[in-house]
Amino acid sequence: TRTNAIRIMKKYVVLVAGGSGNRMKSVLPKQFISILNKPVICHTIERFLEADEDFRIIIVLPNEHYETGTNIINTHFPDNKFLITTGGASRFDSVRNGLDMIKEEGVVLVHDAVRCLVTTDVINGLNEKYPSK
Repeated sequence: TRTNAIRIMKKYVVLVAGGSGNRMKSVLPKQFISILNKPVICHTIERFLEADEDFRIIIVLPNEHYETGTNIINTHFPDNKFLITTGGASRFDSVRNGLDMIKEEGVVLVHDAVRCLVTTDVINGLNEKYPSK
């Protein structure tokens, strides 16, 4: 017989931070620029953690700023269990690199790391359809 049981799935967030800052004409990519005493990427990570601490966060960093990015993340989130990988030649490649880090079935949200004004209400609106595991 068929049941209407909801499968509990793991939830992943792929934060794409592979930009280089070229359009801003900045040496430092915008995801690492400080706003309110904190890099933009940290504000974004905090929004997702506030929405659901069970999210498994995958961060995709630009190759040429990988060390800078990991240092920033480890400084602001010293106890993190984030998965970190490098981006590709295009946004498509960067997202694929993030998705390649996922080894089990689950629900995946993909978000640009520089979009730090996302609210927990927006995240939870997407999130509430799937129970956490």
